[in-house]
Amino acid sequence: MILYIQTAFLGDLLLSVPALKKLREIYPHQKIHLLCRKGLGSLLKENHLVDDVFDSFRGTKPTMHEIRQFFKNNHYEVLICPHESFRSLLISRTISADKKIAYQSFLGKFVYDQMIPRPMHFPEALRQISLLSLLSSEVQKQMATWKESAPFKVLPPETSMLVERYKDPENRRRWRRQYGLSEQGSVVCLAPGSVWPTKQWGVEKYSELAKTLIAKGLKVLLVGSAAEMPLAQQIANENPLVINQVGKTQLLELAEIIAFADVLVSNDSGAMHMGSLVGTPTVSIFGPTVQSFGYQPWNPQAVVLENRQLGCRPCAIHGGKVCPIGTHECMKSIPVELVKETVYNQL
Repeated sequence: MILYIQTAFLGDLLLSVPALKKLREIYPHQKIHLLCRKGLGSLLKENHLVDDVFDSFRGTKPTMHEIRQFFKNNHYEVLICPHESFRSLLISRTISADKKIAYQSFLGKFVYDQMIPRPMHFPEALRQISLLSLLSSEVQKQMATWKESAPFKVLPPETSMLVERYKDPENRRRWRRQYGLSEQGSVVCLAPGSVWPTKQWGVEKYSELAKTLIAKGLKVLLVGSAAEMPLAQQIANENPLVINQVGKTQLLELAEIIAFADVLVSNDSGAMHMGSLVGTPTVSIFGPTVQSFGYQPWNPQAVVLENRQLGCRPCAIHGGKVCPIGTHECMKSIPVELVKETVYNQL
């Protein structure tokens, strides 16, 4: 058995998909288990990226007691941990495995058997695959062919995030019928939320975009988590014709909804990476973060909009609760007209 530990947010977990697909190629007959945040694992299990998940915790993340109870009877051939937190290191130390693999760190040498420097010149999806170079000479050879620059303009084809079943046209038709939508009409999903407030483009801008798209005859759906319901409701109140599904779907249904849409508009968020998983053309709005951090949408059909003229960008690797200089100009300066025209181009 193989264990993959990724207890970061949804977007980080989805960026693990190329590594999990590659792991399946390396170990076609092994069971692959995933340890992740509460409620996130079913999406990957249902898509056969892993065989079992451990994500049924009392809180968002497992306690050390829960870890000991979950894994007391499990022994793994290989444990892989791309998450660099001290907590993940303690979790890795607790679980029994013949070989433990992670990025190089001072404390890691007391826990892991094999480590490599984290290749920051690669985007995150490729960084995680790089850990598998300790298990496969094929991965070592592939790494040598990847261009050492970020953001990648052309994604290496052997590192796709796309799950092929989402390209099934019958699935697309079925889900459109469920929402009472025409098979021919264009559908745009808007994902206005983010865990980090400074990554949000803003309720007013999303509301104006929805109004413009609806006036052009497009169908607009709002998607997101339960925590984002208040801002979605503001948009829905101003646009009665939008279909508001924020907080009403589990991850599996959210993936299906984004898959049947023609375009997804999102912030730098988990929804953006969901668009990569299902292969939907995406318009992503970046503010406090930049693509060179490595968390770009892993999707050849994605367009990133950002103001590259601001000297204050980037201000934080994950964004933040408030703008450090109090202007939030990085997001406010992205005009609705630009996003609208980019959506039309994607259509």
